[in-house]
Amino acid sequence: MLTPALTGAASRPAPGREAARAVHRTPYGHAEVSWERTGDDLELRVVVPPNTTATVHLPTEPDAPIETGSGTHVLRCAFHAPADDMAPPNE
Repeated sequence: MLTPALTGAASRPAPGREAARAVHRTPYGHAEVSWERTGDDLELRVVVPPNTTATVHLPTEPDAPIETGSGTHVLRCAFHAPADDMAPPNE
């Protein structure tokens, strides 16, 4: 028997963008991730459905993931300003 599952989601700041948001309805409920850059700060908001967990990777600590349980979580860290973004590579 197959059981639906939320296996993971990822979001990371993109060059030239100051904010982004994604919402998904899972078999367990509403999941959401958003981030906003303000000056030299990054705020990440994660909504985790009931009875599930999420792994959050902050850009300042890429090798130290944060495990979160159900609920709404807001995390902040230092991050360079959008004006300091490197240009994306030419394709």
